[in-house]
Amino acid sequence: MAELATLTEEDSWEKISVRGVGRIGFDMGRGPRIHPVNYTVDRGTVVLRTAEDTELARFIELFAAGARVAFEVDEIDFGWEEGWSVLIGGTIERVDSADERRELHAAWPRPWVGGDRDVLARVRPLEITGRQITAR
Repeated sequence: MAELATLTEEDSWEKISVRGVGRIGFDMGRGPRIHPVNYTVDRGTVVLRTAEDTELARFIELFAAGARVAFEVDEIDFGWEEGWSVLIGGTIERVDSADERRELHAAWPRPWVGGDRDVLARVRPLEITGRQITAR
């Protein structure tokens, strides 16, 4: 039988800091959308990139800074029936400042897919929760 534990905020940040792919959830008014994204952690926030013509870029444009999102990262070992999941509820904003983009350049998430991914966005957490399931 497996055991379920709550992760501390510090443990949650530690878990997601070593990953690079998560899912962002947002609502364009037609119900929730969930998209996989490459990301990096920067000073207690999550930074991601997307293309100008995506639903996520349109969401950020329409709702501007302060739009609510959910960001989730997990790791699952199906063989051992173990894993963890971290969920961040927060706001998203586009990063347009030339100084901030220059500062973030070395840490920009590297997209797995081709094409221009010039929209840089930052998720600012309002809450972070994590859970871990381990085999006994």
